[in-house]
Amino acid sequence: MSNKKISIIVPIYNIQQYLDKCISSIIAQSYKNLEIILVDDGSTDNSGKICDRFAAYDNRIKVIHKDNGGLVSARKEGIKAAEGEYIGFVDGDDYIEREMYEMLAHYIEEMQVDFIHSGYFKNDGQKFSVKTKKKYILNNRKSRENIIKKMILDPTDSEAVSSSIWSKLFKKEFLGSAYMGMQDKLSYGEDLWCICSCIMRCDSFGTVPEAWYHYMKRETSICNERNLDNIQRETELYKSLGKLFEDYELYRALKAELEHFYLRNLLICMRQLTNTVCPVYQYPIIDELAGKKILLYGMGEVGQDYYTQLRRDMRCTLMAVSDRCAEKYKCDFMKVIEADEITVCDCDVIVVAVLREETARMIADELAAKGIGREKIVWRQPKLVV
Repeated sequence: MSNKKISIIVPIYNIQQYLDKCISSIIAQSYKNLEIILVDDGSTDNSGKICDRFAAYDNRIKVIHKDNGGLVSARKEGIKAAEGEYIGFVDGDDYIEREMYEMLAHYIEEMQVDFIHSGYFKNDGQKFSVKTKKKYILNNRKSRENIIKKMILDPTDSEAVSSSIWSKLFKKEFLGSAYMGMQDKLSYGEDLWCICSCIMRCDSFGTVPEAWYHYMKRETSICNERNLDNIQRETELYKSLGKLFEDYELYRALKAELEHFYLRNLLICMRQLTNTVCPVYQYPIIDELAGKKILLYGMGEVGQDYYTQLRRDMRCTLMAVSDRCAEKYKCDFMKVIEADEITVCDCDVIVVAVLREETARMIADELAAKGIGREKIVWRQPKLVV
């Protein structure tokens, strides 16, 4: 088992209510050779004081107080101060399980890769991960092009990975140069830019299906804002990625996929902004639902698009809509029912409307446990409109 030092960088800005749980989860790691770098990015609440309190308790903690400059600049300060051979990231409002860095260190050494990617859990405990443990060799431009097309820019691919840098462990020797080339002003999609930069520079990376990171998505997050600034942010990200690909002479090869990625994100922005129908996903084999009475399960982005598609197709009957968070959603002319109510719904088929097969399998297991026959539960890989 490796005992190389791992530097864990935690960018912090006005999140005092989350910090105790976050920092405590890092201190409690089973892997002890850690350097914990808390970067207080000009917080105006008690976040800075909380960092100092923890530093007095654990001598592995280093606190950096700086003027507010945004997430990218905070992480850069952490990278500059890092002394470890490996670098990991944890956002200050999230937390991690005790064995996370022990396992990531084990896998990065065992697979002999430049970085390792793992899964994560969202607020409600839903797991997002790849299917299997796998090593990818990137020894030429074509291999890098294929990885970015398949695993990064296409969210529907079965091998697609999260662009988040907090579910990964990196060798410091290449991460620094990969991250330092990012513009400080990039306030959206910075993780995606970083992962693309890492793929351009690394020789290999690995993926594992386990998950130890808990991502606590907040309604106040910049990703959840609904205003015209989102369109500007998507455009800035599109231009930044285009410039990165140009620098590595891959823009022409990736141009079509990058434009599709940009258009999909713009459609999602417009849907959130105007509450109008801007479909991104389609049920791929709509003919198989002809003549069926349907319950649609899932009212996220995929479910909302399926809802519109099924309402317009006169060959099938949409009987009901359900979601595990039913209280969050509204549908015109139709109530969104709780999952427990599904058993009393008279339907021929339950269409599971989620992007990933692993999530669909978990939902199918939950429904089967309620006594619903698996033969009634259907999932198909959603088809992208653009």
